[in-house]
Amino acid sequence: MQNSGRPVSNAGEAAEKAILKTQQDHGSGVPTSSAAQTSLDPALDPASFPDGGLRAWLTVGGCFCAWFVSFGWMQSVGVFQAYYERKELRTYSHDEIAWITSLVAFWQLAGGLIVGPLTDRLGPRIPLIIGTVMHSGLLADRHGVDLLPAIACVVSWFHKKRGLALGIAAAGSGAASVIIPLVVRSMILDQGFPWTMRTCAFLILFMGTIACLTCTSRLPPTPKGSPKAIVLASLKDKKFVFMAISGPFNYLGQYLVFTFIVTTAIYRNVDPDWAFYLVPISNASGIFGRIILGYLADRTGAITMFNYSCLLTFLSVACVWIPVSGKAGSIVFALLFGFGSGAMLAMGAAAIAAVSDPRQIGIRTGIAYALAGVVTLFGSPAGGAIINSSGYRAMQAFTQPALECVWCLRYMSGISLVGGI
Repeated sequence: MQNSGRPVSNAGEAAEKAILKTQQDHGSGVPTSSAAQTSLDPALDPASFPDGGLRAWLTVGGCFCAWFVSFGWMQSVGVFQAYYERKELRTYSHDEIAWITSLVAFWQLAGGLIVGPLTDRLGPRIPLIIGTVMHSGLLADRHGVDLLPAIACVVSWFHKKRGLALGIAAAGSGAASVIIPLVVRSMILDQGFPWTMRTCAFLILFMGTIACLTCTSRLPPTPKGSPKAIVLASLKDKKFVFMAISGPFNYLGQYLVFTFIVTTAIYRNVDPDWAFYLVPISNASGIFGRIILGYLADRTGAITMFNYSCLLTFLSVACVWIPVSGKAGSIVFALLFGFGSGAMLAMGAAAIAAVSDPRQIGIRTGIAYALAGVVTLFGSPAGGAIINSSGYRAMQAFTQPALECVWCLRYMSGISLVGGI
């Protein structure tokens, strides 16, 4: 067993070096070396990835749009939670209203278990078109349908610059969660809730159409092979299993903040009209977190950067969100949490890609997101129930250990990559 008391960066950096030097297989079906990759499929040789070019960057732009219409909506739910509690649903409890926002997250994530294998077998185009039509028509936010194909496309074009590419693409959700709350805020009072939702649907349709037109994969679909066999092999891969298990804790902790950041600030004596702006402030900070840490991930490793971003997110909750109150403290928390959580979303996808065969990105990411979706479905209602019974600080304290578990599991994943487990 490796010494688990070493700094977080050492395990992550050693893990990334293990990936880059040996590509050792622990049951995932990934070839054991560049030479083995080339013998099986020259397109999988790291040297064959363009890491740029018009089609590659157009794909990043399309993935930006896919993040916009999927996670952008998910990260804006705090605005709706506060609106429902103060307006139409003010006679309902916190946990009853939270079922609305938790269902949004569940459909975003759980659909990946179906869409992931379809993307690997059929290619990205059909899932993207289906997702855009469903999303803009129902506002069901089928994240698995919209986003997983786009992520798989970006991974197929980039190797050395994969962290930066995914960071730029993931910035789409940050941009959306700045724009959508402002649109909702300005329209809902003048035009009413129905036309506000129609406007959001048109915006989603526009961005989703761009994603459909620009996202292309360098690798052909892989219609052969059993998805069940790939799933079973993935579940025997310890490094992937640690990452997948950390997903539910990750989204549980983050989504509680997404849902209750506005109402918590209002409870802590922040003006209700001003507390709304914490959502765009947090997500604007997240844009920088995604891009900056994505750039650094190409130099130090995606797992290393994920661990750092997770540590920042955990500390922002434990040291700022729980103890502070008032406008200044809320702003500091929104900036720190937004930077760290935004980077976690981007680096989570990059870390899975770092330990996976590019032809299996869809199904592996789908497994991880589906596990997260099940837990997230009950997370926000549980947080609301805690608020009803014990208050906001108890809900915040519930968020802290969830994020701590993410760091521990991802750290274990890094150790497994260098043979410590």
